[in-house]
Parts: sequence; structure tokens; C-alpha cells
Amino acid sequence: MRRVFLLWCGLSALALTAGAATIHVPADQPTIQAGIDAAVSGDTVLVADGTYKGVGNRNITFNGKAIVVRSENGSAATIVDVDSTKNRGFIFSGGEDTMSVLDGFTITRAIADTGAGVLVNGASPKVLNCRFEKMGFTLVNLQWLYMNVHGPMGLGIAVVGLSFPIIRNCVFSEMIKLGPYNNGSAWSIWGGGLAVDSPAKAIVEDCSFQDIYSGLGVDETLGSAIFDGSQGSIYRRCHIVRNTGAGYHGKGLTAAV
Repeated sequence: MRRVFLLWCGLSALALTAGAATIHVPADQPTIQAGIDAAVSGDTVLVADGTYKGVGNRNITFNGKAIVVRSENGSAATIVDVDSTKNRGFIFSGGEDTMSVLDGFTITRAIADTGAGVLVNGASPKVLNCRFEKMGFTLVNLQWLYMNVHGPMGLGIAVVGLSFPIIRNCVFSEMIKLGPYNNGSAWSIWGGGLAVDSPAKAIVEDCSFQDIYSGLGVDETLGSAIFDGSQGSIYRRCHIVRNTGAGYHGKGLTAAV
């Protein structure tokens, strides 16, 4: 009976692997979002070298699919340029788990109040080998400040809600470069590179937070590089260097975590 069960498991895994497809962007689909829309769980969306802009290449969502979205040759060759518009790079809000993987992109010039590069809200994806740079911030609702909730947070990646992503081998550099776009002072930045807000948690490994400098006169005491209010995240082998203000804010965080 045990042999029959093991054989069935092996055949099932083989069938799943055989059924997986690779969708090439832009050869098969013109945009990253179109590639994702055409994929089903188990597929890979493979993105060719180049700079991707415009509709279909910003506010990109996985729609809850267990797929891998990967660049062919890494972040240096594959850029998602949000083009200084008030949009995000990627959004995970469909309950994705660690079978949903974003791998090997530079995400730049996105502008949002929370999670300009990547917003993780109620999801637990993997974000691997990505670079985040030259983001901007805006405040959709200035009442946030007066209610003492929070200011702009996590311009590279923001993790909120019931989320537990894995973030590995990513670089956050020169983040706070655009904005503010709120006709007034932004008061404070909550994690210019990464913000993890309770009840969310994150595993962050082998990441670098460097040269995160605004030059905008805003208060960066809540972490120009990292804000973590979770008290349950795990940081391994990360480096925080050459940042202005308080580079990190959160229980257990040190300058080289």
C-alpha cells in the first residue's frame, strides 16, 4: 500500500510539472500584467531584458496565483519604471502564499503613500533578488498625521495586514528621491526602504539598505531604512549603511542584522 501511495504522489508531481507553462514577455504577451493574466498556478512568467513602463507594467497584481514572475537575466537588466507617476510597482493583495514569487527586477520611480515599490497586504509571497530605488511618496489622506496613525511608509516594500512574506537578497538604495506630493510637510517617514506594520511579519534575509537619503527636511526618526512594528519579524545577514536619520526603528533591529 505504501508503494502505491508513493507512486501516486510521484505521478501527481510529474503531472503538475508537465502541465506548467512558461510565458515569455514580451514575446508571448506584451506586458508583465498580460503575462500574469494569461498564466495559471504553476506557470512561470519569464520577462526579457528591458525597461517596462506604462499600463500593464505598473500596479502589477498576481491575482492570487501561485506563479513565478522572473526576469531572464536579473535586476540589472530588467527594470520596472513607474515613470514618476502616482502608482505602485507590484501589489500582492489576493492571499498569495510563498508559491507566488517575484524574482529579479529593479523597481524604480514609483510614488505611493504605502508600498510604492511593492505593497503586500494580506499575502505572503516571496520577493527575491530585487532592487528598489528612487521612490517618491504622497499622502492620500492628511488626516493620518493628525490621528497619529502613520505617515508615508515602506517606500520600497510595505507589509501590512495578515501578511508573512519572505524577502531575500534585495537592495534598497537611494529610496526617498521624489516628493512630497501632498502640498505640505510629510512630517515623518516610516521605513524609507521597508516597513512591516503589525499584525504583519516578515522574514528578511541577505538584504542591503544603503544610501537612503531624502534631503527633503522630513523627520526620519522612525527609520529612514527600516520600520518594523511587528515584534515578530526575522532578520538575517542584512546590512544597513550610509543612511540619514535613524536608519532603523523596531524591536531587535541593529545596524547590521
